[in-house]
Amino acid sequence: MIRKIVILITALLLLGPAAIAQNNQDHKALNEKFTPAQKGTPGYYEQNTRKLFKAGKWGKGKKLLEEGLEKYSWLSSLNELMGAYWLHYKQYDKARYYCIRSLRDDKVNVQSKEMLLKIEEETRHYSSAIVYCNELLELEPYNHRLWRKKIELNRLLGNDTEAARLIKRLSEIYPQSKEIQKELAWDMEQRYRQTRKKNDIKGQEEILRDLVKQTPSNEEFQMALCNLLLSTGRSSEAMDVAGHAATMVRNPYPFIEKKATILADMQRHGEAMNYLRGLQRGTMGAAYSSAAITSLMNNIEEDAARAAAENDPYVAYGKLYERTHSEEAFNFLLNTSIARGYLDDALVYIREARKRRGDTQELLYKEFTVQRRLGNTKAATSLLEKIHAQWPNNQDVNEDLCVMRMAEVDNMMATGQYYDALLILESIKGISTDPDMSNSINQKLFTCYLNTKQKEKAMQQLESTKDLYAPEIYTLRKVNLLVLDGKHELAIKTLQEAMANGQNITSEAYEEVAYPYIKRLMDEGRLYHAEQQLEKALAIEKPSADMLRMGINNALLLKNEEQAHAIIERGRMLYPENPYFILKDAQLMANASDVERAMELLRPMLDTYIGDSAVTGAYAGCCHILATKYLKEKETEKAMLVIDDGRLYDPNSMELIYDKALAYEQMKDWEQAYAMYKLYRPGYGEMRQYNRHLHEIERHLLRNQINIDYQLARQTSIDQISPTAIIEYTRFNKKNNYIFGLGYAGRDGMTEPLTDDDARGGTGVQLTAGIEHIFTPRLTGRANVGVANKFFPKIKLGIGADYEMPKEWTITGDLSYRKVGLVGTSNMFTVTGGVRKNINSFHLGANASLYLLSGDATDNLDGNLFYNVGGIAQFFPLEGSRTHIFLSASVGNAPELTLIDNSVSTKFDQLNTMISVGISYFVNSKIDCGITRSWYNMGVKKSDETSSFYKNYIYLNTYVTIHF
Repeated sequence: MIRKIVILITALLLLGPAAIAQNNQDHKALNEKFTPAQKGTPGYYEQNTRKLFKAGKWGKGKKLLEEGLEKYSWLSSLNELMGAYWLHYKQYDKARYYCIRSLRDDKVNVQSKEMLLKIEEETRHYSSAIVYCNELLELEPYNHRLWRKKIELNRLLGNDTEAARLIKRLSEIYPQSKEIQKELAWDMEQRYRQTRKKNDIKGQEEILRDLVKQTPSNEEFQMALCNLLLSTGRSSEAMDVAGHAATMVRNPYPFIEKKATILADMQRHGEAMNYLRGLQRGTMGAAYSSAAITSLMNNIEEDAARAAAENDPYVAYGKLYERTHSEEAFNFLLNTSIARGYLDDALVYIREARKRRGDTQELLYKEFTVQRRLGNTKAATSLLEKIHAQWPNNQDVNEDLCVMRMAEVDNMMATGQYYDALLILESIKGISTDPDMSNSINQKLFTCYLNTKQKEKAMQQLESTKDLYAPEIYTLRKVNLLVLDGKHELAIKTLQEAMANGQNITSEAYEEVAYPYIKRLMDEGRLYHAEQQLEKALAIEKPSADMLRMGINNALLLKNEEQAHAIIERGRMLYPENPYFILKDAQLMANASDVERAMELLRPMLDTYIGDSAVTGAYAGCCHILATKYLKEKETEKAMLVIDDGRLYDPNSMELIYDKALAYEQMKDWEQAYAMYKLYRPGYGEMRQYNRHLHEIERHLLRNQINIDYQLARQTSIDQISPTAIIEYTRFNKKNNYIFGLGYAGRDGMTEPLTDDDARGGTGVQLTAGIEHIFTPRLTGRANVGVANKFFPKIKLGIGADYEMPKEWTITGDLSYRKVGLVGTSNMFTVTGGVRKNINSFHLGANASLYLLSGDATDNLDGNLFYNVGGIAQFFPLEGSRTHIFLSASVGNAPELTLIDNSVSTKFDQLNTMISVGISYFVNSKIDCGITRSWYNMGVKKSDETSSFYKNYIYLNTYVTIHF
């Protein structure tokens, strides 16, 4: 024991500095790995998204992640992060989708598998959860938490048998854990009670043996096993169980009695008496020297007397040895006890002999043989080491020692204890003369050096044992060392040279080295370097689907669609059943605006891969592209057909839901549009715009509107204000809108009038009515009529239409008639045409009006044909909202129509200019308000008509619109 402690301390002192250096190197690698990546690379999106998620900024993280996924949709780490986002919000289907996608790129993505395990557990898909738990255990075979989770899942699934097996396995892995041992004992006890109720003899025995091994001091289970063996006729086994139990339990007498009685019943009275006497002579003799033991011995002697004719020589020699301790009796007892399997007796005789003769090689080896037969591996190994230390040239002992220690090494390596295994291997290296054993030791030494990252020792070990390996195995092991040393390119070059020299290196072995290296290059944004490595990897006769997929993704990142298409075609040829290559082919077609052809390619897959989210998602994406095109062209019916087709396969596609809402909006079907928008789930960055637009739709659902417009006008040279107020009520229906208005104008007469009209004042009232009719989603018509007593046109009639053209163009046209004038009256016919264009957040418009007048001539109206042209620019700073600021201007020899309709007397046949600026604010879905400031400059002839002068007018308009 002291020698083992010394060896362990020495090993720790030797390995300590190496372990510290390795730890520092690992930290350095981690620091380099997480150095901030260049913006736009996969590493940039992954690192920054993880930081945002860790800080609880899930929305910002998702927005950045979506940007990354648009560029690197295949990348495992980004899909894993999107799965984490949806899992955080308990959107399990979406989380599962992205986690599975992440595993397509990286089959050993531990985080994704952990999340899938949690998702399946939360959704009560316990069988699926167990599958992911098993995959994680393949990566971490001795992860205590995963084992406990697997046990829990099996219990939830109702598979108690498997749960019990797993608990037993867990107890073997962690034999020092008292908690696990207690749980194992409790589980076995429950199963034992169940088998008793069912009278399952075989099941009882199996569980009782485990219980006895697990809780050897439990008297109930020891006795139950003993009685069960007796009831099935296995007296010898029952006797061994009773004898062993007597050494383990607190109250040994019932088991002493049981063993002695069994021996007596088997007519082995001498053995029974020796057993009882041995107990009395032992260190616990005082405890066994009771009246009960004495009475039991008397009973057995009586039985022995009756069976004297059947005395066993073993018993006779036992009595002889007890009296004389003769060598003959001892040799007979020792050899017979070993031959008959009386191993406890054999140990007693051997130990007595060692006291008298000392530790001879023969006695130690016999005790080793007995201990090994008893299953006491540690004791047996300790004896061999003792023999080897004193007699190192005993080759039989050396071979036995190697066999015993190699069994320990196998167990250690299986549980990842490579450092411990290494100590044993180095201690037994060179003591075996068996070639197979020596080869096995050398190969295991290499494996342990490799797994403990002792690269120099591993290389030395490999080179010194090069002849033990086939050329291909030697090459692969050398490549493993190069990869461990970070020399990936040299490792790949080594494989290529070996393959060129005819070595049987499989494509799988090549890709096992090349794939993670190329993936790392892509993650770091070194796409051209990755392209060079991919060319070599794809030159293999049949590259894997994963390698082809990586080649496609890299080509797309480099914008080399021609190369991507060539790899896709090769993938479709080599793996015709793999849907990924068809999906990528369709994606390229869709990107090239060949959406219809992409849909034709995907449509057969919808029936073949029913429910496959990647297939249905790709088809829905094509439908979205085509629907967007139709919506821009105002071909709403075609768009609706495409949207419904896509939603048939992917009803939860947010893109198609949004497209359908837009289609209803174009159709002015506000109820359906609102219902579809409510189904849409915007991203965090879209939330404000979405809410604003939803309020806009809600406004259209309100059927009534009141608009109150108040205007103040004055000449800049005269401190006199002329107000005008107009109130309009609008009733909205599905196809027709009805408008009714009331205008009011009050005027003061001027004390110093320039014309006769200026001297007049009074009150003007106007009544108007109008209708708007939606003919098609593109064409809207209108008509209006109005009458007034003064200050407004006495009669007003008008018709007009708006037509929406492709690419956000709208043309307008109006034809109207007015009876105007303050002193005399004139008939004014007006033709107006205009055009509007939407460019992102800007709406631009221009119009031109021609006026034809007939009737009485006045100072204001003198002539027949007039014109006015104007333009307006609106800026909408908030997307999805009607809030905007605007600037407008006009020029002509007649004022614009709004001034004629709603203002003071206007001047014709003179230069009229106007500039206006204003803001319209969308408060909510029920209230709008705005203010406009306008500046008019009008030419006015003097009374002698030989000259003219100009007058400035300032207008201030405010309005409030209420929807209900």
